[in-house]
Amino acid sequence: MGIGERIRRAIEARNLSLKEAAKACDFSYSSLQNWVGGLREPRPEALIAIGAQLGVSIDWLLTGEGPMFRGGGEMQPSSEGYSDSARERAVMALFRSLPDEDQ
Repeated sequence: MGIGERIRRAIEARNLSLKEAAKACDFSYSSLQNWVGGLREPRPEALIAIGAQLGVSIDWLLTGEGPMFRGGGEMQPSSEGYSDSARERAVMALFRSLPDEDQ
């Protein structure tokens, strides 16, 4: 499985459409389509945005190894109480990226 497929799986796990994910991560829909379709490789900045906005492990995006989501679980959005607000998802992703002692 390549990076594009892992990006698609992360988006689906968060119950987002490609358009919603592109908007939440602040990049174009066509770029996301190209990455997911395997036509292009995302830049490192795009992977960082996906990780931050969707709470996805960068290691998992790059290698497919380890848990998909930061914090060690393969939790579904509903079990985390996720809101449909992209802003709230972004705030929660940033919060989760902090070390435990800083949270």
